[in-house]
Amino acid sequence: MIIDAHAHIFQHVSGIYKGLPLHGAGLGAAVAGDERIQLLPPSHERSDSAYEVLLRYMDWQGVDKAILLPNALYGYHNDYVIEAVRMHPERFRGVALVDIFKGSQAVSELATLHAKGLFGLKIEVCSAFSGNETTPLDGDPLIPVWEYCDNTRQFVFLHIYRKNDFSALVRLCKRYRGISFIVCHLGAEAILGDVKQRDDIFNSFLDFLLDHSSVTVDISAVCCQFPQEEYPFATANTYIRRAYETIGSKRILWGSDYPGILTKKTYLQSIDQFRKHFTDLPLSDMASILGGNAQRMFFD
Repeated sequence: MIIDAHAHIFQHVSGIYKGLPLHGAGLGAAVAGDERIQLLPPSHERSDSAYEVLLRYMDWQGVDKAILLPNALYGYHNDYVIEAVRMHPERFRGVALVDIFKGSQAVSELATLHAKGLFGLKIEVCSAFSGNETTPLDGDPLIPVWEYCDNTRQFVFLHIYRKNDFSALVRLCKRYRGISFIVCHLGAEAILGDVKQRDDIFNSFLDFLLDHSSVTVDISAVCCQFPQEEYPFATANTYIRRAYETIGSKRILWGSDYPGILTKKTYLQSIDQFRKHFTDLPLSDMASILGGNAQRMFFD
C-alpha cells in the first residue's frame, strides 16, 4: 500500500504569498502584487488542483490513498476538501485549515470542520503568520487553538519556517501532550534552510525527535531545500536516511507535496526518490514509510 501523506487540492488560488494576496493567473501561474510565480506546471491550465486530477495521478502511479492538506498559500478551501472526502471516503482523509489568530472563533470553526468530517489542523508558518511574523508559534494569540487541539487530541501538521519555530515546537511538545505533531518536509526551512548551520541544527532536530516519541516527520519535498540539485536529489536523501537511522521507520511518512512539487519532479519520481534509492531498507520498513504508518495513524 502507498499513501500520499501530503497532497493539496483547491479549486482556485486565493491565498497569501510574502504577505500579499495571491491569485491564480492561468497556466499554472499565480500573481502576488507585481510578482508572477510559476506555482504549478503550465498543464494546470486554470491554476487549480482538482481532486479528480489527483485521483488520476494516484491511479496511474499506484497510490492507494492520500491525506489532503490545506495550505494558506493556496487559500482556505475546507468545503472543497470536505467534498472530496465525501465523494471518495475510501481514498481521502482531509485536514482542517483555519485562521489560527482568530482565537475562540478559530476554535469554533475547527470544531465545526471536524464535525463535518475533517480532522486535525495544518499550519504553514510562512503563509499563516503573514502580518504576524514576530509572533512565536506558541505565542499568546494561539493558546486557544493549542488548548483545543490538546484537549481533543488532534494531529497538527506543521510546516515550520523561521529559526525560532524549532524552539517553539520544543516548548509546545512539552506543554501539550495530547497533540500528535507531524513535522512536514523534515523540518523544511527552519531545520534545513540555513546552509552554514544546517548540520548543527539538524543534529539538534534529531536529538529532539529521539526525546519526543509522539512526533512524526513527513519527507515530502525535502528536495526543495536543495534547489541546486536534480533528481534523485542525493543530498536530500542523505538527510532522510539520517532521520531513518535515528528514529526508525515507524515515525516517517512518505508524501509528495502534489501539485507544487511537479515543478521539480514528476509524481512517479516523488515515489521513486524513496522507493528506488532506499532499497537496502528491510521491506517492512519500506512498507511502513510508504503507507503503513499513514494507514495506522489516519485511516484505521
